[in-house]
Amino acid sequence: MGTTALQGSLDGFKLPDLLAFLNATKKTGMLTVTSDDREAYVFFRSGSVVYAAGNQVSLRLGSILLRKKKITRPQAEIYTVLYNSDHSSFHSGVPQDAMQGFFVQSATNSM
Repeated sequence: MGTTALQGSLDGFKLPDLLAFLNATKKTGMLTVTSDDREAYVFFRSGSVVYAAGNQVSLRLGSILLRKKKITRPQAEIYTVLYNSDHSSFHSGVPQDAMQGFFVQSATNSM
C-alpha cells in the first residue's frame, strides 16, 4: 500500500468539495471517512469514483432499494441473509489487482 497523501478533519470544508478536488486533480486512491464507529471508503481512479463501501447498514444496497421501494421487505431480508453469510462476494466486483497501488487518503468528520 502507498503512503497517506492527505489526512485531516472535514470541519474546515465540505465533503463534496474534497470529492470535487480529487476529481479535478485526477487522483487515484482510497478516501476513508470516519466518524465515531462509522466508516466509509471511496475508491478513485483518475479522479472517477470506481467503488464505495461502508459499515452502515442504512447505506447497504438492500436498505437503499427498500427505501426507494424498488424491492419488497422479503427481498431485502434475502439480501441481508446473503450479505451476512458471505459479504466478500458482494465486494467481488472490484478485482484485487485493481486495489494495488491505491494510496490511502483519510479524513474524519464529527457528524
